[in-house]
Amino acid sequence: GPRSSSMILVKNIQEVTNESLLSLRSLFERYGPLKRVAAPRSYGVVVIVFQHSCDALKAYRRLSFTKFGQSRLLLEWAPSSLFDARETSDQELRGDRRSTASPKSESTNHSVNTLFVKNLPRECSAEKLKSFLVNHMKEKITEDQIRNTRVIPKKGYAFVEVLSPGTGSFCDALRNSEICIDGRKLSFEEVKSASKQSCVDAEVPANHNPTKLTVKNVPFEATSKEIRSLFSAFTDIQSVRIPKKLHQYQSHSRNSHRGFAFVEFSSPDGAAEAMRMLQNTHLYGRRLVLEYSNMSSPKDR
Repeated sequence: GPRSSSMILVKNIQEVTNESLLSLRSLFERYGPLKRVAAPRSYGVVVIVFQHSCDALKAYRRLSFTKFGQSRLLLEWAPSSLFDARETSDQELRGDRRSTASPKSESTNHSVNTLFVKNLPRECSAEKLKSFLVNHMKEKITEDQIRNTRVIPKKGYAFVEVLSPGTGSFCDALRNSEICIDGRKLSFEEVKSASKQSCVDAEVPANHNPTKLTVKNVPFEATSKEIRSLFSAFTDIQSVRIPKKLHQYQSHSRNSHRGFAFVEFSSPDGAAEAMRMLQNTHLYGRRLVLEYSNMSSPKDR
């Protein structure tokens, strides 16, 4: 059946006790607020439920095979229907101990939208951008609604994750505004994926590599370092390769690539997350085209 994008099964725990549940909560909540930590009676595992899928993905990627006690954690995405057939569990911790939100706000089904910000001053930091947006858009957004700000160093663009509801009006207000930082007018666009499904549920075509993407329409000005900076803002990557053109004269070889690149990731989840987040990204004015690499094509290997 379908798998959840915010619920993780934790296996290979020597003994499930209240103490171990509290330890697991402390470990996982470093990556974002939790809704629930439970040990379902009929499963023999611990279930970690995050409030936001993006936080669950970070925890899943960074805590797999982490040592816990005398064993290593084995993680997998839980079936979406895991809690549908049960009402109670032997041991359970609910909610975030540190949360001060009201019951009404906790029950709200929030989602995270991403804004692509262009034309930033080259030395602008993530802290400066966040503070600037909060101060200039007080009626549309609060500091708590800006979940994450990633500035790509010295490239003049950034990604801002905004917790909805209210994201739509915030985006519209930004697009219609004359916001400038250090004399540079900022440009905003909302990153829209082709599907609202979790990156974990992304479909990989048959005979294609689930951990490797082919990036087409790469501008000839772009370098391997720039491609790496762009993709590593979202996930861990193993390698970036931009095939070069073969020239008879050495003087033609500088920055002369073939207009596409290969990006290999540490996990299928990382590749799917990059595919989801960067589908409509422009680099030097050209829209990047992303697809999974075909394992049967010599040029994609």
